[in-house]
Amino acid sequence: MNNVLIEKYANLIVNVGANVQKGQIVDISSSLENAWLAEIIMEKCYQAGAKFVSIQWVNDKTSVIAYKYASLDVLKEIKPYTRARLEWLTDNKVVRIHIDDDDPNAFKDVDSEKMAESSKDISKLAKDLFDKIEGEYQWCIAAAPSKKWAKQVFPNDTEEEAVQKLWNMIFKMCRIDEATDELALWKEHNDKLVNRCKFLNDLDLEYVQYKNSLGTNLKVYLADGHIWQGGKNITKQGIDYLPNIPTEEVFSTPHAYKVDGTLVSTFPLNYNGVLIKDMRFTFKDGKVIDFSASEGQDTLKHMLNMDENANRLGEIALVPYNNPINNSKTLFYSTLFDENASCHFAFGECYNDTIKNYEKYSKEELNKKGCNNSIIHVDFMVGSSDLSIIGHTKKGEDVVIFENGNFAFEK
Repeated sequence: MNNVLIEKYANLIVNVGANVQKGQIVDISSSLENAWLAEIIMEKCYQAGAKFVSIQWVNDKTSVIAYKYASLDVLKEIKPYTRARLEWLTDNKVVRIHIDDDDPNAFKDVDSEKMAESSKDISKLAKDLFDKIEGEYQWCIAAAPSKKWAKQVFPNDTEEEAVQKLWNMIFKMCRIDEATDELALWKEHNDKLVNRCKFLNDLDLEYVQYKNSLGTNLKVYLADGHIWQGGKNITKQGIDYLPNIPTEEVFSTPHAYKVDGTLVSTFPLNYNGVLIKDMRFTFKDGKVIDFSASEGQDTLKHMLNMDENANRLGEIALVPYNNPINNSKTLFYSTLFDENASCHFAFGECYNDTIKNYEKYSKEELNKKGCNNSIIHVDFMVGSSDLSIIGHTKKGEDVVIFENGNFAFEK
């Protein structure tokens, strides 16, 4: 392992991604396999001035055992210590860092209905709590290879070779090498994302029309008062942070009740450790009225029925086909990377801060503007080399936004 690159990566996560400030509390979640990286990140948080840093260890194997033997009633029960921890995180507006190294097949043999049902109540509790402090804390998701994830991406290599290859890919996708200043590169990249947002915000779009040769033909209205964001977010206290490392997207809020047509996925979706492939959806008045998948259809069905709005869209995100992640020609089996290789949507909860002056509106008022409210937020990829997106402005003009998979204005 290249210690110089690891140090640069940890520095990027703490000081650009989470942008930890003096006196803040930080909570890190990590698997035991990558405990060594969590320890490095923990130390850098303290060096950045954190008051206290905790680590929550996660283990897919123990979760699988629990799903196999524990009853649904027991799994659904919110334990007092779980509630107390979530309340502590929200009461203290804790900065959250998650190291993503999920095994894509970890839960493939678990009863998908039992898994979905057991998570509903805790998901709702977490959502209700974190809704109260929306925009008041930083969070960052970054990745580290696990052996099983690496072998899924590079099946013909030994575990050691696969892990090293995946680390090399992560460094490259995150613009990290020994010779360059990664913080300067990320500033330059962020400026490009900001320019794309300006282009889209200046259009003042009413709706967009997606089409490609795979069968996608979808009309998507934007929520009233929507704005496009990309790159860094800014908290209400003026602290900027980068929620995802890496990131290539600009995103906004689709109108939850004004989406019609057919949408075809272009990448598999890894949802709760189950791969869902070749998804196809039919929308009417914003709601999925028909769907199919060549694999994982039962899991997809449970996902779309998690609550009454899980089958409506909460995010629209634009990513050019010509980008470092997609150009790697690697399927990562990880939403963090695959969503940044491709234009995508998300089912479920929207990001309220993509509505202008969102803090002035109640949840009901935001819903009337088209904002979706759900306990899930699941990204799935729809970009292709021939994707066309035509925007229709409120002035009645049609503008080519995407042509052959890329931003038309950046030719």
